[in-house]
Amino acid sequence: MSNLKQKNMKAKTLNQQHLTLQQMLFPVEKVKNTDYNCNSDYSHDIFAYPIIKGEPTKTRVNACSDRYELIPNAQIFPVIEQIFRGHNIDFNVNYQMTNNARFYADYVIDDPRYAYNIKGSTDTVKPMLKVKHSYNGLTKYGIVFGYYRMACTNGMTIPIKEMNEFNLAIVGKHTINIQRSLQRLTQIITMFANDASNVCNNITQNYDLLASSVPANVTDRINEALKIAGITAIDNNKFNTLNYIINKANADSNDVNLRWNGSVNDWLIYNAINSYLFDSTLNDASTEKREDKDSKVFEHMLKTVKVTVPAI
Repeated sequence: MSNLKQKNMKAKTLNQQHLTLQQMLFPVEKVKNTDYNCNSDYSHDIFAYPIIKGEPTKTRVNACSDRYELIPNAQIFPVIEQIFRGHNIDFNVNYQMTNNARFYADYVIDDPRYAYNIKGSTDTVKPMLKVKHSYNGLTKYGIVFGYYRMACTNGMTIPIKEMNEFNLAIVGKHTINIQRSLQRLTQIITMFANDASNVCNNITQNYDLLASSVPANVTDRINEALKIAGITAIDNNKFNTLNYIINKANADSNDVNLRWNGSVNDWLIYNAINSYLFDSTLNDASTEKREDKDSKVFEHMLKTVKVTVPAI
């Protein structure tokens, strides 16, 4: 990569901070603009007051219309955590924030009742709730269930069909409907807590299907997935995308703790690509773009598995 590219990636990585819940709950307000002429779509400003150098610092993060319904983080993330606690579901959470305006939380359900080992291995996945919110409108509000792979601590997608079947996705515009979605989330978590075995089995069978598919040519399979997802592979004297993904898949296949016995299957290839997409030292795309590409990779590989049936 060029020095300029590396500097830009470093800057974006610095802007995307890992933090505590309290650091995301700074005050925010919508204020009518009286300082200059503007059309009705930008008649109001959104001001946030993050703690910078130890002091609340007034920061303009958006311009919007009077119709824009501002929902503070304090009305979302603590409520979600209370819903989990109300159902006695243990969780760990990772928070991220970009430029004091875009917010992300990954809640990993850390309860052994809901963990699953991919068939034929000790490769463990756990359910995960991914939450997105923003004050600048650049990130569409969303609550989506996914899975979290313990081997490399990366999040994974759930096929659209399963999310629709179990109503595991809530995505909408930034309106008062956010508050209604939290009521819906309570119903989803209640359903999940009461029927976790059925939900997990239906979702993880797709992971098992990928694990049962061993491509004849690993390189071709990776290139095919990258092309479908629109992922441009880097190939220069400092980094090679294809080599990175192959090495990651090979490392997992030979990890004695995972018990894959040296066989590179579609499950390991998908996770190696997922690892590349979500490594901020290698990829400077927004979270939304990474998730979109990740979904395309997963859906394509799932549709094109070639399961080898053992000879009798």
